Amino acid sequence: MDIQELKKKYKELEQDLQNPGVLDDQEKYVKLSKEFNDLRDIVEKVDKLEKIQNQIKENEEIIKSAEDDMLTEIALAENDNLQPDIKNMQEEIQEDLNPKNP
Repeated sequence: MDIQELKKKYKELEQDLQNPGVLDDQEKYVKLSKEFNDLRDIVEKVDKLEKIQNQIKENEEIIKSAEDDMLTEIALAENDNLQPDIKNMQEEIQEDLNPKNP
């Protein structure tokens, strides 16, 4: 399942859990809640990764414009600091998507 499918499934589960019919069926509610919680961790990490990637893109635009030396230096430094975060988030997401067998 790709990331967009995960996000879609997460939204569907969120809506299902708000359905009064699901609340009446405790077994179904528990099953959906567990699946929702499992996906929530991944979706939150993906959202964080996307924010970091967007920040890097914004910084690259600042760097390309090169209108202000100080802003360019700040953008370069911030990108240097964000690069390891991208790698870490990607690794965490991969681990969550491919859990080790117990």
